[in-house]
Amino acid sequence: MNTQDLIPSAAEEEFSQTGYHKTSMDKIAISAGLSKGALYYFFKNKSELFLTVIREGLGMLDRKIDGVMNSDLSQGETIYRIVKAYVDICLDHPRLALIILNENIHGLESELLEKVRELVQVSKDNLVFLLSEGMKYGYIRQGNERLIAMLFIGMLRSISSDIDHLHPVPSRSEIIAAMYDMVANGIYNDEGRG
Repeated sequence: MNTQDLIPSAAEEEFSQTGYHKTSMDKIAISAGLSKGALYYFFKNKSELFLTVIREGLGMLDRKIDGVMNSDLSQGETIYRIVKAYVDICLDHPRLALIILNENIHGLESELLEKVRELVQVSKDNLVFLLSEGMKYGYIRQGNERLIAMLFIGMLRSISSDIDHLHPVPSRSEIIAAMYDMVANGIYNDEGRG
């Protein structure tokens, strides 16, 4: 992993542990094993680095979804893989997922907050688009795609923030199967009717 790739990973870890305001560029530099000067060579300030962490997280999700959408899968398998992509992000990067899901951005400066919300909104709009396309082609029941997206995001928030409170904690495969079952039995129309 090159230096520029190490920094967002270290920053994600620091932001997730102490939040945006309590995270310093010094702490990120130490976590990345760099000097403060090297960190500032790549990122001019903490806001820019924070936005990079958000962009990269959304980029991971977009790449996973694009891979699913560009493959030749059945409708049911496509929905399963999309659910899995979202759940994987929530389990692998729970704090980042909460930021992306608009839960953990309170108290940011207004300009940074607006930029984060714009990035997150694009991701939410992509989910709405996926749902509307599914409705258009008849493999998702007709409904309010924005409301369905909001409910789906609510389930993802719970995975990111509350899954560790279950005893015993379910395995990744159990979580994915349960989420898929809720989605498939709630909105998936296996008869192809709109």
